[in-house]
Amino acid sequence: SDIKNVLAATIILKDYFNKIAYYHLSCRNVEQKSNNSMELLVETFLYKMKEERYKIVHLAGGNTESLQEFKERFSKERIEYYIGYNVFDKDVYDRLCTKFCRINKECEKSRFLPMYRSKE
Repeated sequence: SDIKNVLAATIILKDYFNKIAYYHLSCRNVEQKSNNSMELLVETFLYKMKEERYKIVHLAGGNTESLQEFKERFSKERIEYYIGYNVFDKDVYDRLCTKFCRINKECEKSRFLPMYRSKE
């Protein structure tokens, strides 16, 4: 497949029983930035969820002001959500963190998960 033809993508999780839909990890081709593909993706998602009578549609969080502003164009309503994490293989995780700290001399143990991707 030719990845250059991909305009935008996302992961959609649907809880059929409770009629809740989650929209996560969306991305777009930076070379196609001006074609509004992300807006089309979100609008199509919201339309389909309304058509399927979902009660709650969660667009997830935003770690930048511009992302938050983008999502607020669709709704200003906010709900609390929490991100949890587990390290399932502590030995492998510790080895990755150790390698990260060898490369990054200013590395300190961080609460960010995964620690080896921390920008602190």
